[in-house]
Amino acid sequence: MGHPKSRKTLVDYLQQMRRVKCHENQIIITNGAVQALWIIGQVLLKEGELRAYRFL
Repeated sequence: MGHPKSRKTLVDYLQQMRRVKCHENQIIITNGAVQALWIIGQVLLKEGELRAYRFL
């Protein structure tokens, strides 16, 4: 998720400035915290588990 060029730029920054080894496929760029949390929830919840959402 996210524009490929933006992910590549972020990977370059992380490798050069923070010494973090990663690949573009490991980076997800979201529009904000709510979207990021929703994606995390989708990954962690198993099929059939209860999902409850509250949007402010």
